[in-house]
Amino acid sequence: MGVFSIICLFPTSYEFIDFGRSRSGSGIGILPIICRSRLLYVSDEVTQQLENSDHLIYHFGVMPKSEARSMKREAYEALLSKLLNNELVAGQILNRRQVAQELGMSVAPVLEAMLQLENEGFFESIPRKGTQVRAITREDVIGMAVVREALECQAARLYCGEPVERGRDDLLPLALELDETAPGHPQHWEREIEFHSRLVSLADCRMLSDEYQRCIHLNMFFAINKLYTTEAQSDRQSHEELLRRLTTEDPDEAEQVVRSHVRSGKGALPAFLS
Repeated sequence: MGVFSIICLFPTSYEFIDFGRSRSGSGIGILPIICRSRLLYVSDEVTQQLENSDHLIYHFGVMPKSEARSMKREAYEALLSKLLNNELVAGQILNRRQVAQELGMSVAPVLEAMLQLENEGFFESIPRKGTQVRAITREDVIGMAVVREALECQAARLYCGEPVERGRDDLLPLALELDETAPGHPQHWEREIEFHSRLVSLADCRMLSDEYQRCIHLNMFFAINKLYTTEAQSDRQSHEELLRRLTTEDPDEAEQVVRSHVRSGKGALPAFLS
């Protein structure tokens, strides 16, 4: 068994780090991976061997892929929950080791989760400070509202009519619960995300659903941080009525129904969307 190394790329130098052992020696090419927020390289031969096995490189060690993914998902969901429950607020600096300790896991899955949340727009990296909960601007709010409206309107054109009729029995109880929940309450946001995500999923387009998931979570994060007033939220249109109107077979009508619904409860924001 030959020993292989990782090359860790720094701005001004390269550092070789002993990593572990492989069934064969290192190759000529290199392939990047991410570990501890640094860009690391291993030989493509070694990488291929690991990718073809049931293990992957993780936190300067090797662990089963399924376990690594599970831990990352657990960390991601825990951090997202804190964001959507206002336990992490805009501008807050995060210490990844402290977060890992609070979650009862190693730093590696927490880092991966934080990188994913950074890619999704919740966190940002600040030089010499670390990771910060993203400071929200007026442009962010308007931009995300535009994106959400575009995604939901396109989805409505695809799922209106018969797909809504088929899913109505499952969606109606959730719509009624959502309409009865006070705006601004954490349960309201949870039900809002679930209802609209399930509605978009009726379009049967995975890429659309995945992008919508990212969008709706950011949208709720903005709302929770009091960028929409409670008074505006109280003017939100009924979800039960929305469901009924989306049984139309006319895509143009369905698009207008969703556009009106998405813009309701946003106070003065719709003026920027027109």
